[in-house]
Amino acid sequence: MDVELHPPVEVSSVIPESYMKNYENKLIVLNPTALKEEFRHEEFQYFYAKAGFGCDPSKLGTKIFGEFLYDGEKASFRRADFLGIADQDKLPEWAKEKLQQLTTQKNDGPTYTGMSM
Repeated sequence: MDVELHPPVEVSSVIPESYMKNYENKLIVLNPTALKEEFRHEEFQYFYAKAGFGCDPSKLGTKIFGEFLYDGEKASFRRADFLGIADQDKLPEWAKEKLQQLTTQKNDGPTYTGMSM
């Protein structure tokens, strides 16, 4: 990788007790131990959760589907692989910009209005 990578995100960078909240459409932080050693950096820990039964802590399923904030790669992880919801006040500048782009894209995307006859 030709980019300078930062140290892993600590648990202090997530909202306290957010591991008990719904993750759908939230920026969440992967536990570095869920990643291969070469990817245990801040850039690869921020994950935007989109769907999956694992988003809701009251559901039986554990799978969370979404994308990495850094490069938009789609992936899925188990709920137990996350530290919690990212505290937006503690996000690095690059992450704030990417999150803004992602949420703007999501809100500006096409909407389905259903079939009309």
